[in-house]
Amino acid sequence: MLFQGKEVSIVVRQSERRYAVMQGDCIFIFSPDTSQADKILYQWLKDRCSLMIKQSVWRISRQMNIEPSAIQIRDQRTRWGSCSSRGVLSFNFRIAFAPREVMDYVVVHELAHLVERNHSKRFWSLVAKNCNGYKEKRAWLRKNGKSLTIPAFQ
Repeated sequence: MLFQGKEVSIVVRQSERRYAVMQGDCIFIFSPDTSQADKILYQWLKDRCSLMIKQSVWRISRQMNIEPSAIQIRDQRTRWGSCSSRGVLSFNFRIAFAPREVMDYVVVHELAHLVERNHSKRFWSLVAKNCNGYKEKRAWLRKNGKSLTIPAFQ
C-alpha cells in the first residue's frame, strides 16, 4: 500500500498483544488473533494519519495566518477535504497516504476556503501563493487518488 507516498509492506505476526508499528518500509501488525489484523491496521493508520494532518494544518495555518475553528478527521469516501461555513475543516485521513506535499496541497486548499468560499481566481491565487506547484499536486491526486486504500487481509 502507499503510505506518505511510498510503498510499504504489511506484515502480520502473532503476538500476545495487539498493536502495530512501522519500521522502515514495513508496517508490522501484532495480534493474538491474526484475523483482527484489518482492524488493528485501520485504527493505527487512522490515528497516525490524523496526527500528521493536524500537524500539517497547524504548520500551514501559521504560515498563511489563517486559523480554522476546528479540525475533523474522517473516513470519507468521496472527498479529500472540506470546509464548513463555520470554519471547520474536515479531512479524509487517507490523504496522508499520499506524498506529504500532496497532503499539504489539500490542507492549503481547505485553508484557502476560509478566506474565499469558492473556486474563483482569487481562491486559486491564494492557493498558488501558498503551495508551489499546486497544479502538479492536484494532478497527482486525480491520477493516484483511487490507489490510496487500505489492503484487506481476508
